[in-house]
Amino acid sequence: MDIKAKRSFTLIMLVVGFLIAVQFQSVQQPESRDTRDMWDIRQELLKELEQQSVLLTEIQKHEQTIRQYEQDQAASSEQALKDTLNSLEQAAGLTPLTAPGITITLEPVMEELLLGIPVGQVTPELLKRLVNELYRFDAEHISIDSKRLITTSVIRDINGETTVNGLPLSDLPVMIEVITKDMESAEKLYNRMQASVLMEDFFIDNIRLTVSEPGRNIEIPAYEDTIRVRYMEPVSDEGSN
Repeated sequence: MDIKAKRSFTLIMLVVGFLIAVQFQSVQQPESRDTRDMWDIRQELLKELEQQSVLLTEIQKHEQTIRQYEQDQAASSEQALKDTLNSLEQAAGLTPLTAPGITITLEPVMEELLLGIPVGQVTPELLKRLVNELYRFDAEHISIDSKRLITTSVIRDINGETTVNGLPLSDLPVMIEVITKDMESAEKLYNRMQASVLMEDFFIDNIRLTVSEPGRNIEIPAYEDTIRVRYMEPVSDEGSN
């Protein structure tokens, strides 16, 4: 084979080789693109899984917050009921109280005793006048001879004895505890009682009425008897519809 033929053969082989290379490249290119796409999909899937994990964590956190809120609401409702019950019991006089107020002492007039004059007796009328005046001067709670006054309390004469809540008063001296809203109210009550004409009315019956200085911790006992509710019955579900 001469040189010219060799050159032609070489040129043809180069062309054939080039065509084969181009064909091979065209066949391999899709495989490379597919591999890259699968990798991208895998990366996207990993990102989605991470986001899903974050979302699940957030959902669990919010569910815990909701459960805690519901528990707090239940506890708050229970506490509100307890507070309401305590408030109602206080208003009804079923709990002892300690608050600002004054103490009134009813005792015999010693000068009259020395003269042999009999010790006076606290009459129901005079005692009721005293109670009404205390309430008029903003007293909130009163106990007479350790007997708590409530809305149904009765002061009256039974067989010649002055009774409170159906129980007779002790012999003089008798203590009357009075509670007010605050110290300012206690001081006003003290000043008004010092100028009250009831002091003279009690003195006429040989009883001295003494008002103590206002105190911050006046104690009043709870009402001890059973409160009887009349003319009241529960409302049925049918009646409420």
